[in-house]
Amino acid sequence: MPVFVDCQWVDGLPEPYDNPPDFDGQCHWQWYGNAMRSYCINRHNGFVNGVFMDVSARPIGLKELWELHWHKRWPRIARRRLRPCGRIGCAVSETTHPDPRRP
Repeated sequence: MPVFVDCQWVDGLPEPYDNPPDFDGQCHWQWYGNAMRSYCINRHNGFVNGVFMDVSARPIGLKELWELHWHKRWPRIARRRLRPCGRIGCAVSETTHPDPRRP
């Protein structure tokens, strides 16, 4: 479980249904919805740095962000599959994840 990750904002609550950014550096400045965009930034050639609960630190691939177990409500099932969109650090969703906030 990540504790600290490179980010464009001081905090965030990523959700498994968050979409990848439309372009490199796109950030979502709200408390809800698409908070993962704050973390999905091309800081280190397709990676961000992260520190985990076990005190380990390592680079995290941008597509891998959706595979991490961010919080206790994060599903342990197969996550979103992403494919490159032609730019470094950019990914496009191949599947959709249902948003539980919508009816």
